[in-house]
Amino acid sequence: MKAYDKQGVSKYIKFDAKGDVDPTKVVIWAYQIKGEAIEALQELKLS
Repeated sequence: MKAYDKQGVSKYIKFDAKGDVDPTKVVIWAYQIKGEAIEALQELKLS
């Protein structure tokens, strides 16, 4: 999987030469639970 850099089934996937996920391609979302519903709040940026 070294240097994999292609479109996956659900999103674009990229690994660096060491096999780690490229941090520019990581997406993390914050969610809030309201009663029985889960609501997406915002995308969190990695720093």
